Amino acid sequence: MIDAHPEKIFVAAAGNDNTGSVPYPAGYSSVVAVAATNGSGQKASFSNYGSRVDISAPGVAILSTAPSSTYVFQNGTSMATPIVASTIGLLLSLGDTNPVQTIKNTTDTIPSAN
Repeated sequence: MIDAHPEKIFVAAAGNDNTGSVPYPAGYSSVVAVAATNGSGQKASFSNYGSRVDISAPGVAILSTAPSSTYVFQNGTSMATPIVASTIGLLLSLGDTNPVQTIKNTTDTIPSAN
């Protein structure tokens, strides 16, 4: 169970091996494990999945910075993780005392083996 204390919220990528296991640090129960979805809102083909995943977010074709002041489209659970982390931060700034649960309560459920 994720700790409800805002000062202790850690968020980590669930991994890109298309397996039902999640590596550490996302594997720790006290860490919010983030999987990736595609443009259709389904599990991204590469994303890890399963009961250890807490939240999924867009992780395919995410515009990101690159060397030499350029931008590139990237895929991965590492692209999805900052979306979740920033949503948690936004909810905290609005006074939400349990932002992870708020996200879980207000988003679509994706089957674990999707």
